[in-house]
Amino acid sequence: MRRPALCAAFLATFTLPVLAGPPLVCHPWITEDAPRPSARAWMDRNGRVAPENEGAVIQALDAEPETLVRMDILQRVLVSLEGRANLDRFLRALEARATAPTNPGAGGSDAPEVSASSLAGRRFDYALAVATAQYLGGRNREGEEASVARLRAAVAARPGDAAAWLALARASTPLMRTGTLEEHAKVFIRASDLVEAMPEGDARARLQGVLRWDLENLEAYLFDTEIQKSGVKPSPEARLAALRRVSGRAEPRREISSEELNRFMFFAVLEGLYADGVPDEVVSKLLRPKVAGAAAKHEYPDFIYGCPICVPVIEALRAYAMRRDYYYARKGDPYLGPSSLPEDLRVALSTDLESPGGSSDPSATRRAGIQRLIDRYVTRRFESLHLSEEDRSRWQMAIRIGMKLGMELLRSQRYDADCGMERCPSCEGATSGSGAQ
Repeated sequence: MRRPALCAAFLATFTLPVLAGPPLVCHPWITEDAPRPSARAWMDRNGRVAPENEGAVIQALDAEPETLVRMDILQRVLVSLEGRANLDRFLRALEARATAPTNPGAGGSDAPEVSASSLAGRRFDYALAVATAQYLGGRNREGEEASVARLRAAVAARPGDAAAWLALARASTPLMRTGTLEEHAKVFIRASDLVEAMPEGDARARLQGVLRWDLENLEAYLFDTEIQKSGVKPSPEARLAALRRVSGRAEPRREISSEELNRFMFFAVLEGLYADGVPDEVVSKLLRPKVAGAAAKHEYPDFIYGCPICVPVIEALRAYAMRRDYYYARKGDPYLGPSSLPEDLRVALSTDLESPGGSSDPSATRRAGIQRLIDRYVTRRFESLHLSEEDRSRWQMAIRIGMKLGMELLRSQRYDADCGMERCPSCEGATSGSGAQ
């Protein structure tokens, strides 16, 4: 019997536990007790997807920022597809999606722009789909190992993505012969610590549901015999403790606090502004650009109110603009030399409705400049700190978490509708500058 037939009813209803079968195929990514994503028009009431709806599925993946929800979509589609030809066609579509150009119009291409962060997400989606398909197609062990190696590389490019690490934890379980117990434990604990550091909300609740499911089911196969030998009653807590012992991480890694992230971003930008000698008129344009329509309702239309990345960036710009207020009996501008800001970046940052040159979308030009500026300053800050790989990973995760919260605020406060802002430029710049793509 084909493996999808073993799992399809379970994935449609989530009412009965299924402990047999490959974890990537037969175990849910969104559990019954977790907040449910929005309804999907391309899926029938039995949770299956018709081949003619595959294009709508690709669109749904492109529109979904939450990795775990995309993982759920992929699992449902792959289990639903009948026949090797349909499966291979869908994988080819995902592969094409994962190789989209990051520079629109390059070489005459009309393909839409895809940010580096989004492209890393698409590559992860493809790697997970290939790994899942290995178990659906009954391929050999070498193919399974190669697909998990691809998944490892995709997850390494998303160091702060808890859902991606959970996918790798399932794929690397010794139960499936594609990982060691030590590797599996390290990956699972990494995912668990990332979830613990996330802000409250539906996304965190969904991930906590997966952690509970795996601790109550999958990890029982690996650890309960040893736990019982020690005289301890098996439980999710006992299994998590066993995972920590095997991983060598006795306590959760201390993650970067919101206060530390505030200081990091504030001083990265303030020092960068001083080092570049950014002209006052550029800073003035960034804080008060000339905008039209609904964008004028927002005090800072290029920065998201309450965003953990944007707020310290605004405060650094304001502090730099007010620097003359704290000079003591000084003449001139004693901390600044000649400006070293690249000219093309200066022009981009100064673009608004009243700028000469006729930019068709001044806000987009300015925001692209903001992203470059923050990338420049965060990169410089990381280079100056000489961080260990472990510490760099902690900062990358903090920035990724801040970016996720910023994107939630972007949509809830209508920056997308009012300002035409599809992504947070400060968040994108901080993420790329930290190397957390």
